[in-house]
Amino acid sequence: MVLVVGGIVAGMEAGFALPAAGQDTQWTKDNLAEFRKRAEAGDEEFVDVLKEVETRSVFKDARG
Repeated sequence: MVLVVGGIVAGMEAGFALPAAGQDTQWTKDNLAEFRKRAEAGDEEFVDVLKEVETRSVFKDARG
């Protein structure tokens, strides 16, 4: 039997619904305040997320 499953339509990670393909920048912009809040509370995962947002050019529009 062969089973073919299409791409992920929706998913969650760390309590956030993952963005659709191509919507990463807007998703980041929409969630940036919560990312900062979690990073400031000591969540190392979100400390790393903020480093990515601040250093990767793909997120320059999300930084505002």
